[in-house]
Amino acid sequence: MDGTNSYCYFNFGVYYYEESDYQKALEYFNKARELDSTTYKLDSYIEKVMKKLEI
Repeated sequence: MDGTNSYCYFNFGVYYYEESDYQKALEYFNKARELDSTTYKLDSYIEKVMKKLEI
């Protein structure tokens, strides 16, 4: 796992999102955002997770 690649964290976030573990997904999406805020579809997934968590 490349700890500097935002897409690595993004993909883990998508996995946890699909598994309905929204808190874990958000953690990975936030880490991806720290590394590269322009990661493809990242903002869209963060928005979806926030709605699921009612934040």
